[in-house]
Amino acid sequence: MRYENDAHAESLLKEHLWTTSLVAFFLIFYDDVRG
Repeated sequence: MRYENDAHAESLLKEHLWTTSLVAFFLIFYDDVRG
């Protein structure tokens, strides 16, 4: 049971990092286009 929870947390962490990277890329791209 504990192993399942760890795997789930790791999955959420990866998803969070991917989302953060996507947002950061978008902000940089938007700023570059606007500037």
